Amino acid sequence: MTTLETRRRGATTHRSGYVSAVLINGILLFLINVQPGWDILPFLTPQMDDVVPVIDLALFVSIAANLVYLAADVAWVRNIGDIVTTTAGIVAMWRLWTVYPFAFPSGFNWDLLAQVLLGIGLAGSAIAVLVALWRLATGRHP
Repeated sequence: MTTLETRRRGATTHRSGYVSAVLINGILLFLINVQPGWDILPFLTPQMDDVVPVIDLALFVSIAANLVYLAADVAWVRNIGDIVTTTAGIVAMWRLWTVYPFAFPSGFNWDLLAQVLLGIGLAGSAIAVLVALWRLATGRHP
């Protein structure tokens, strides 16, 4: 396989990934906001109403970024997109952390597990933003 064929195959794989991300995020928006709705989950409290708009925003930001990637699939654009989408995810996770719209059943310490997972997500996302900033500043791309 030639270098050009390898590049074309990589571009096609990237494009299908971007389209998949748009579709998956669109489906999540529908499931959360339309049918069946977030309130079908018995462990979520009515305070989830305070969190859903921020989650929706993070999903919309991801859709927009992936549509941009379809038009401009270059590393520096993806780095900026990573910074923006990951920051939106951090905001959504922080809102989940501060509102904490969960009421888990007893028997297992689900609250501790949820808090640990949110903490790991926040820390990992913060590191991802720093890495993307470094890549953007240095011109180094994966």
